Amino acid sequence: MANANRYAFSRKELADIYEKLVLSHELAGGYESVKFNSRNKKFRKLVKDIELDFKRFKTINELNKVLQHEKQKPEAMTKNICWFLDSQQNSIKSVLKLLRNSAAHAHIMRSKRNVIWYSMEHQYRKQTKFRLQMKATDFWRFVEQAKNSK
Repeated sequence: MANANRYAFSRKELADIYEKLVLSHELAGGYESVKFNSRNKKFRKLVKDIELDFKRFKTINELNKVLQHEKQKPEAMTKNICWFLDSQQNSIKSVLKLLRNSAAHAHIMRSKRNVIWYSMEHQYRKQTKFRLQMKATDFWRFVEQAKNSK
């Protein structure tokens, strides 16, 4: 039997991933009726404070072109990034949905490079729709602030 926890997530991390990403999304009905605002002052401040490269793309081709280009750069592995296809016409709603999908399908990795990092990549029909790489502490701050940016 393959190791179901090959990235060595702690029990608390696994519980948080399920509760804060998957379950909260389901209980909120996919956030369909929620109007998130990515121009929210606190959200913008957090993005700046954690030095997050937050980029939305209108097409999968645009996103995949950037992903291919960035794979060549060694510094790409040492910065907080969140690149995504904006399928919901609302940046935060799209990111929360993609976070949920990545967590629900176990497209999340944990690595330790001085500090703990999470990496997520969601693919559908062999096309990448979402790429996130973030320090674990920044990640949870980002998730909570995104949910509260109304």
